[in-house]
Amino acid sequence: MRRVLSRCFVSAKYCISYKRLDETGSSFFAHQTWLDIFQIETTVNMVLRLFLRSPFVFRGGHYETFRISVRSSFLLSMVLVLLSVVIFGIMLITMPLYQQFQVAWKNHESGYGRIY
Repeated sequence: MRRVLSRCFVSAKYCISYKRLDETGSSFFAHQTWLDIFQIETTVNMVLRLFLRSPFVFRGGHYETFRISVRSSFLLSMVLVLLSVVIFGIMLITMPLYQQFQVAWKNHESGYGRIY
């Protein structure tokens, strides 16, 4: 069973030979697995924060602004739309850079290259 699991892990996750597995050792794979799990955990936390808490804050703030001044409420709406566009633009620019860094970091960790 152990041999089957390790063969599936090596072939599916990293596509390396058993020789390379012996050279790198199990600590490399444990570290890579930990990084993957940490990234999934961070993503889940951000999604929960974004989709569960933010709408309530937005609706509450917008309701209170509407109670104070209708004109200010429309101004707030326009600013929030503009802010959303700016944040989305920053995400579009930085996500490919983050992916390039991840590839470079994995290559650096495995001894294949260097970080740019």
